[in-house]
Amino acid sequence: MFEDRAMVEVEKSAPRVAVIGTGAIGSAVVHRLLGGGYDVTVWNRTESRATALVAAGALPARSVREAVSSTTLSFLTLKDYSAVEQCLAQLDMDLSGQTIVGMYTGRLAAQRVTALGAQYIHAGIQAPPEMIGTDGADLV
Repeated sequence: MFEDRAMVEVEKSAPRVAVIGTGAIGSAVVHRLLGGGYDVTVWNRTESRATALVAAGALPARSVREAVSSTTLSFLTLKDYSAVEQCLAQLDMDLSGQTIVGMYTGRLAAQRVTALGAQYIHAGIQAPPEMIGTDGADLV
């Protein structure tokens, strides 16, 4: 099980976690969360990339807004800031009480998310996707 603060937050307050972006890192995070017994909502710009995760038990969202609205903890696992910016542009709502975990490079996302009222946590990735959820990698 994850030993980081974001996961402790999940255990305390949110039965469901959203993962925005289902590439290599996002898919590894989703599988780890599902394996830990969490309900996971997923959204990806290319819908077909989430198909295998939905088959594995994740819940599909029709939009970033729907995914983020489904929980108080969302992981943004996107490949670059352009993708992050496109996704954040869809969040035209009050995010008070939300926590967004950014698993990419980009301080501008922190400014946008906190301006909407959410708490922002930036999570660095120091392991290849296949190591996430193993004893060889931690999310910190």
